[in-house]
Amino acid sequence: DEPQPILTLAASYRPDLFIFLGDNIYGDTDNMDTLRAKYQRWGAKPEYRQLDSATQILATWDDHDFGLNGGNGVSTASRKTNTRRGHVEYRAHAQYGTGSEGIYHKTDMGAMEVFLLDPRWFSQTAASPTNATQSTCFGADQWQWLLDGLHQSDAPFKVLLQGQIWQDKKNGETDDMHTYWAERDALFDWIKAEGIPGVVLVGGDIHVSRYLKHHQRLGYDLHDFVSSPGHTGVIS
Repeated sequence: DEPQPILTLAASYRPDLFIFLGDNIYGDTDNMDTLRAKYQRWGAKPEYRQLDSATQILATWDDHDFGLNGGNGVSTASRKTNTRRGHVEYRAHAQYGTGSEGIYHKTDMGAMEVFLLDPRWFSQTAASPTNATQSTCFGADQWQWLLDGLHQSDAPFKVLLQGQIWQDKKNGETDDMHTYWAERDALFDWIKAEGIPGVVLVGGDIHVSRYLKHHQRLGYDLHDFVSSPGHTGVIS
């Protein structure tokens, strides 16, 4: 509901791809009229239209456009079907999760294959496929899709991108990958054991940007980018 000059700046670079990382609208509702109005208001902004004419746009969601602050697959159970519907109506993607659940998908840019992960839809809904004592984040279907995609990818760089961060938010909230550390670490251990090269992490949500390097975590350094926010509301 405020000007977003960063989109005009991004459009001026004419990038090959622009990805909205989540909290793209603050939906926080399952009311389709409200969701559609917010997506339409966002899409009508002149700076958004500039960006849309300059590049391909993809998006994943985070908690607010998933339907609830800090929301997971259980706490948003009553509203996530409609929030998924809103996302699908306003995003032109080749895939939306399983076809009926989640929104995960990937795009191949040649030198870089980007996996847009969905850590919200399936979270807390079942035991982790890697550790029966811990709730899942990605869910069994997305987990297998990710492993298969990484195995099959011949891109030099494989970007694992999601709205929430891969580390601990350090504030008591649970919508981060530290909450699902067993599943996260199983993924990293598998990548290392399988010798999958070129994996890079991207996360967001915490209203401050970061760059982390996890020394030799995958048998090589794991680069971890936090891109947040696209406005001036930085949290110290």
